[in-house]
Amino acid sequence: MKNIILWGLIATLLVVGFVLSYGNNRTEARVGVIAPLTGIFAFYGEDVQRGVLASGISASSTVFEDEKCESVAAVSAFTKLVNIDKAAIIIGPACGSPQEAVVPLLREADAVVLVPSSASSKLFAQSGGKFFNVQYSLENDGAFLARTLAGKRVVLVSYQNAFSETIAESFKANFDGQVVSELSFRDDKTDIATELIKLRGLEYDAVVVTDVTFFFAGGMEKLERFDIQAPVYAQYTIELPAARPLAEGVYYSFPADVEGTQGATFELSKKAGEIANQTLMACGDDSECAIAYLRNSGLFDETGVYKREIVLKQIKNGMPIKVESL
Repeated sequence: MKNIILWGLIATLLVVGFVLSYGNNRTEARVGVIAPLTGIFAFYGEDVQRGVLASGISASSTVFEDEKCESVAAVSAFTKLVNIDKAAIIIGPACGSPQEAVVPLLREADAVVLVPSSASSKLFAQSGGKFFNVQYSLENDGAFLARTLAGKRVVLVSYQNAFSETIAESFKANFDGQVVSELSFRDDKTDIATELIKLRGLEYDAVVVTDVTFFFAGGMEKLERFDIQAPVYAQYTIELPAARPLAEGVYYSFPADVEGTQGATFELSKKAGEIANQTLMACGDDSECAIAYLRNSGLFDETGVYKREIVLKQIKNGMPIKVESL
């Protein structure tokens, strides 16, 4: 009886050892996804996750990692996906500063990145040509807002992160009007009333906001309280379902060819998933093949940015409406 039990234990250990060995040495192609799944931007990550899963990618070959919109967490997530999960294609990070943090690692990694959100056009070159942007560049976003408000007097509101600051710098570089006042907040700054109240004595035609954090901090309510009636202009994240109720009347830039009512993050994440799926079918887990496939796909320009136009939209009665003319 003891021998039977002993041989049974040995057989079990052999099976477990085989399974673990197979799991550790398998070369199954995987898609990694880096998005903020916890923290104050979890709603953003949920849209990324839903969009990717709606793209047709197999859930069993997709690994989700939490970046919390923090650079340290994003680097940890990227390292795990590349070294442990052997992800050939990574969607994300979704947030701006984390994108900048993983690019130096991407240059030496056996992987390619597709980001489902606007990012700086400089990251493609910095990554060694492995960083592809499925939306449009932050620089193009800022330039579009500058052209839209040409000749106007504006207040420019930004936050101290790579995403917001890149849009703000591009806006100023392309703007032929006057920046009457410039406000810059920390990402964790929730009490912005003291700075905003100073705008009441100034003369300007519009307020330009380069980060959705302003709206979650009650920016529109505070502008109304201080009787600041200038129109507000922002960027595409205003169309996030969670942001719309806080951004009534706000004008914003948006990808021209993105349809649907679930917002840009969902739709662009879905597009990123579709492109990743097509790349996997063509190349499997061969990252060099994936890079060549994406470069030759005709979808991206020479800086790895998806080829698409930008249009102006507005939140009216809680819904996104395309603006034909101002």
